[in-house]
Amino acid sequence: ESAFTVGEAVRTRALWLLMLAASAQSMVSTGLMFHQISLFGSRGLSSATAAGVFGVIAPAMIAGQFLSGFLADRYPLRYMVAAAQLSITASVLFVFLISAPWHAFLYGAILGLTVGFLMNSMMAIWPLYYGRQHLGSIRGVAQFASMAASAAGPLPLAIAFDVTNSYNAGLVIFAVVPLACGVAALLAIRPRAPGSTLTPASFES
Repeated sequence: ESAFTVGEAVRTRALWLLMLAASAQSMVSTGLMFHQISLFGSRGLSSATAAGVFGVIAPAMIAGQFLSGFLADRYPLRYMVAAAQLSITASVLFVFLISAPWHAFLYGAILGLTVGFLMNSMMAIWPLYYGRQHLGSIRGVAQFASMAASAAGPLPLAIAFDVTNSYNAGLVIFAVVPLACGVAALLAIRPRAPGSTLTPASFES
């Protein structure tokens, strides 16, 4: 298997592209969940309904992880990560259509499934690309992007609401960001292992 040190990993293009790809889920899901009660209230739903949706998101995340695990041995992980970005965008756009409680619960199921799917796909891609010997330090560097994106997640919706008295502008930003991250995921080709004579195409995953 590949055995990158953290220094070798940070010099590969794939690591930075994957860090970018991982940031969309952290930013968007944190932002949406942080503002969920207020966001659903703006769509005419009660706080009880908004709180109830959290009960759907959690089991849907578990289902998404099982689905990702099932598909991981069958399809390239970077394609799975890219596909999940489209689902994030779909989840955000679905918010504009919410007008009844069942819409909210369906939204929660889609969002939870997507978050679980993407989280598990990203967890699997790091050891596949960079090996297990220095995985802790590599993940430590890569996790910085996710944590920073998660911390910044509530800001776009908050600023949009303060400026325009509506969440719409923030939601548009949240719909666009995953598309750019999806392109990053597609470009994140598995790097050649240190000392290997094989070409990067031989490591395609």
